[in-house]
Amino acid sequence: MSDSSPMPVPRHAFETLTPDGVMDALASVGLYGDGRLLALSSYENRVYQLHLEDGQVVRVCAQPEPLLEITAPPALLTWIAWHLGNRHLPVQLLADRLRIRVDHVIEEMIEGLGGASTQISAAFDPEPGAYAGGHAHVVE
Repeated sequence: MSDSSPMPVPRHAFETLTPDGVMDALASVGLYGDGRLLALSSYENRVYQLHLEDGQVVRVCAQPEPLLEITAPPALLTWIAWHLGNRHLPVQLLADRLRIRVDHVIEEMIEGLGGASTQISAAFDPEPGAYAGGHAHVVE
């Protein structure tokens, strides 16, 4: 019987960004912190402020990427969210809108369902989904 469990797959690139990772990345380009590292926002958004040995302050945050921002009346937006989830797409849920990565086929589907979409550039923070924690299989 094997006891090896696969490592969970990060839900987005910044899930693996830790304080040690930030300091290691900066050190790899010759920048060294003085030990002060401050998380400036939520765990999901991963914005860090690092004080360097020479007195400079560096902020590390998610890089904007092309996204579709989807809007519709609440009931319709819920229906659109269901369709996106049914297609297993990563979706960022906001109070009155949704965000997904640019996909022209999905954009046509959204418009066909009665929603509106606008291309924007923003940091993407999708929901983890039902299987985000990963799951292991036991091999006997």
